Amino acid sequence: MKLACADFTFPLLQHEQALELISMLDVEGVDLALMGNRSHVRPEDVRGDIPGWTRRLDERLRSRGLEPADVFLIPWTSFERMAPNNPDPGERADAAAIFRDILELAAGLHAPGLTLLPGIHWPDEPWEDSLARSAEELGWRVEEGRSADVRVSVEPHVGSVVDTPAKALALVERCPGLELTLDYTHFIFQGVSEREIEHFHRFRQHFVSGRNQLVQLPQLDTHLCRQRSNRCRCFTLTRNISIGLACAGCDLIRRLNV
Repeated sequence: MKLACADFTFPLLQHEQALELISMLDVEGVDLALMGNRSHVRPEDVRGDIPGWTRRLDERLRSRGLEPADVFLIPWTSFERMAPNNPDPGERADAAAIFRDILELAAGLHAPGLTLLPGIHWPDEPWEDSLARSAEELGWRVEEGRSADVRVSVEPHVGSVVDTPAKALALVERCPGLELTLDYTHFIFQGVSEREIEHFHRFRQHFVSGRNQLVQLPQLDTHLCRQRSNRCRCFTLTRNISIGLACAGCDLIRRLNV
């Protein structure tokens, strides 16, 4: 099992300080966040010079013995802006353009995966129409990612078009090759059982623990969580290392030597 830590785990530090701290934890990989108007490294800053930022981020990682585990793209602070299934053709064109730019960055960094948001259920249309547009838009993204040797996944989340296990399953079945970045807490928060989430594991690319939802942690079966993380390509800690440790169990605590 490989371990990674998201760079946005430490938002009060400068980016290079966050990477230094991750390296000190003896974690091998980093989830690089490119989140519009909020992350250390922002897509609106990077897009003007993809080759330059690729070299800069590669140096930041390699000089600390780190490697990219995933790139997480969130175009803006609202789910509507540049959503892949936005009904507005102009917004979809913007979403396509930012995807291609960040895919170029991910490929240049030799990141194995690129995580996207799946879009939302637009209030003026049936859920099935919103889902169908997501599947269509994500389908060509999967193909372009495959051509660049980057696996494309989405993170099902509260507020998205796939906010339940059944809806997320419907999306991946409509979009062959699409994978999932799993953050259990988006479902546990809603009272979904772990067993209901198990069906996802044949689609998952990435397993995420944490997200600062302390109240939900006692509901997680740490043995089950440890089993699932052992079967994933990469296990990521986010926001609060103690949350990740509690969720992953004593094996991960020993691995981090804390």
